Amino acid sequence: MIKLANNNNEKRLKGGLMMLVNQTTIHNKEVFNTLTESLSFCDVHYWRTLQHIKREYLEEYCKNKVVIDLGCGTGEFTFIAAEYAKKVAGIDFAGKMLEKMKKRMQQFEKPNIYLLQADITKLPLKENNFDVIYSYSTLYYIKEIEVLFYEMNRVLKKGGFAIFELGNKFSHNTLLVKKSNLISHHISTSKMLMIIKSTGFKVVEHRAFQICMWNVIPFMGGTLEKKVSKKINEKMIDEIISSLPILRNFAFRHLFVCKKEE
Repeated sequence: MIKLANNNNEKRLKGGLMMLVNQTTIHNKEVFNTLTESLSFCDVHYWRTLQHIKREYLEEYCKNKVVIDLGCGTGEFTFIAAEYAKKVAGIDFAGKMLEKMKKRMQQFEKPNIYLLQADITKLPLKENNFDVIYSYSTLYYIKEIEVLFYEMNRVLKKGGFAIFELGNKFSHNTLLVKKSNLISHHISTSKMLMIIKSTGFKVVEHRAFQICMWNVIPFMGGTLEKKVSKKINEKMIDEIISSLPILRNFAFRHLFVCKKEE
């Protein structure tokens, strides 16, 4: 069972969607509903390597835990988390994505996945009730990011973990996404750290990726992206470059593992 706030009864949401969407997010909601697929602006080799890194965190932190996937989309990582977790609540505001995920749930028979359509900055969930929250490729579309972090802290148990990505506004990626139809909200690395600390989290791990969008470099972008996808000593070449002291502040994708302070 997934416990909802302000409700005397526990509601099992598998097989149905509860709709609680904040209208201020309507623009991106409409865009994602037209896509009904997870977004990726990366070469397939780069994305697969990055996906493997993300999967490792789910395997490490989600075993036998009650977990939330914030911005679950069509369930790319929800199904992975469900392999390890006791229960996974997949939350998103895009109804058409969730409908597609619902069909996949029937195909793959995942009884431990529950779906909720809601604004993730106003989670309709009880406090101190989840072990792990993760969010991949989602939070850089959220304007009220500090509000969201307070919400994550509220629903996590003491000592619980949050695994998420944030987008750096001083990056090559930020310049490119301004041309897209999505409204993004990227922040500086210093603001990332400030918000994490001020909302009651402690950084356990911080990794940086995507110093640039390798695939758009003229004439050799595709070749470069394949090369930086390769690993040296268990780290992507892209991560090694993106983690250098000065360059770190210009890398777009910052992956954090944080712990709720007890």
